[in-house]
Amino acid sequence: MKENTSKSKLILKYIGIAFNVILIAIIAVNVYTMAARLITKKSTVSIFGITNAVVDTGSMEGDKPDSIPAKSIIFLVRAKEYKIDDVVMFQSSGKTPVTHRIIGVDDDGFITKGDANNAADTDRVKPEQIIGKVFLTVPYVGYAIGWLKTPLGSMLLVLICFLLIGAPIIFRSDEKKEEADAPATAAAPDAGKERTENASAAPVTSDKDSADNEAK
Repeated sequence: MKENTSKSKLILKYIGIAFNVILIAIIAVNVYTMAARLITKKSTVSIFGITNAVVDTGSMEGDKPDSIPAKSIIFLVRAKEYKIDDVVMFQSSGKTPVTHRIIGVDDDGFITKGDANNAADTDRVKPEQIIGKVFLTVPYVGYAIGWLKTPLGSMLLVLICFLLIGAPIIFRSDEKKEEADAPATAAAPDAGKERTENASAAPVTSDKDSADNEAK
């Protein structure tokens, strides 16, 4: 039972460490991203050449392997050249970047289209407008990210962090208490053993010896 408890504590400790590392990384990335957006006045920024974004709409939903469901988080990297069938994010005439597929090219630039759209985009995309090519999609994570930005989600995140950071500290306190109690517990059997040895060392008097003593 004690061994199972120790294993549970160890597993919880490692889970807490992993969660805290991931959380610190996410916070660091978000802080860097927000600061970079404020300084550069750009809607997207890259870290080590990689840009991430959440696809809010379902314009890229489809039956292709690289189609993108709404509320997915995507990761992009800049390429030396772009070709037909690449899924790219580009800066449109509006303020919000668009993620669509390249379906053609002409003298005016790339022709793009969302997988779920019936018609191609009206505007051509110049190479300098392209932010990057999608190389990884994590579906539906955007729902969780959006929820964590709400007051309730933020409170839950803080509570989880508190529990995972505080739990190992509580367990370490319990372990120290158990270690402090261990010598006292171990001393009890030794004392019993000593009493047994003393009892064994006492002289044993038989009935015959007692009768002889009385006769004397």
